[in-house]
Amino acid sequence: PEQLTRAVLSLLSAPAVAETSAAPVAAEVAAVPVATLPVFDTSDDPLADVRDDEDVPPKYLAIFLDESEMTLDDLSETLVASPDVSANESLLVNCHRIKGSAASIGLHRVARLAHRMEDLVQECRRQQRPVTGESVDAMLRCADAIRSFTGGLRTGIACDVLSDAYRQLLR
Repeated sequence: PEQLTRAVLSLLSAPAVAETSAAPVAAEVAAVPVATLPVFDTSDDPLADVRDDEDVPPKYLAIFLDESEMTLDDLSETLVASPDVSANESLLVNCHRIKGSAASIGLHRVARLAHRMEDLVQECRRQQRPVTGESVDAMLRCADAIRSFTGGLRTGIACDVLSDAYRQLLR
């Protein structure tokens, strides 16, 4: 600390110096550890108020993981096939299935995301139009986010990109 103080004082009181003569002082300053705490802003996290249950029974989690994989496959295939108005029913069923099964075992963040997806398809159905363009892309990102999340549950490696996917649906 005393060397650092002397180095800083000499730097402040010295006239401008060439870059090569300032290098040793910079090295001394860089050697001092500085603690920087990360700042997390959850004000724009659409799922900040949603918490998953901590004690999901392994038996039901295994069933959910298998069923959600099949359901996400069906959902993605329908979305990639350039869905028309008749595909809305299949999309609704798949979103509803994910929502219900996730909520039933306490995965409320997945349920909220699937509910938002379901709402988007409901609105398309109400307007008698297909899910198109940006909405298809956003729903595919949501399906990928749920896959990543459930993959993390399977392997024990946390991966939570659900909030980012939810934001895509809000655009």
